Amino acid sequence: MGILERISALIKANINDLLDKAEDPEKMLNQLIRDMEEGYREAREQVINTMADQKRLEKKYLANLNLAKEWEHKAEVAVQSADEDLARKALKRAQDYEELSNDLKLALDKQEDNVTNLQVQLSALQAKIEEAKHKRGVLVARHRRLKAEQKIRQSASGLKATDEAFAAFQRMEDRIELEEMRTEAMAELDEEAEAVEARLAQEEVDLQIEERLATLKARLAAKGGTE
Repeated sequence: MGILERISALIKANINDLLDKAEDPEKMLNQLIRDMEEGYREAREQVINTMADQKRLEKKYLANLNLAKEWEHKAEVAVQSADEDLARKALKRAQDYEELSNDLKLALDKQEDNVTNLQVQLSALQAKIEEAKHKRGVLVARHRRLKAEQKIRQSASGLKATDEAFAAFQRMEDRIELEEMRTEAMAELDEEAEAVEARLAQEEVDLQIEERLATLKARLAAKGGTE
């Protein structure tokens, strides 16, 4: 598994872990961005190392290619000097360096493909990070708006509860006021009843007085007639 595949697997694992923990969305998004940026730094380091290996292979390839040419030239000089044995040895060395340079060329071509592929993936990862940052801003804004709406709804619910409490107070006030009116009405009725009773009692007293007065007058009149 390459470095980018490992980074991708690590980021996915972190995402699942964060989702399982159900952390605060803003914290979760920030952590994901940090993980992606850390992965990008690791991937970039891997690309740099791969490019360094490519340059090292290229240097060795060119060096062996030059050595093959040098020994080829030495073989030519040996032939010109009529030293075929030396020419054969020089050609053998030239052939060895050519074979080595061919092997290095194959490795170099493969390494160049690896570098190109890693650079493409690195650019894609960087683009995804930038996209993730943009989405983070949008999601954070949406989350904050949602929290604000929730607070507003909670406040509205609180106001509703307060209204209900005030309504209960109003109902209690109405009941107390009704009881007060009933008490006042009963007091008025009691006062009227007492007044009637007092008036009746007074009338009875007055009647008794009148009766006694009449009796007294009659007695006096009878006494005067006797005399």
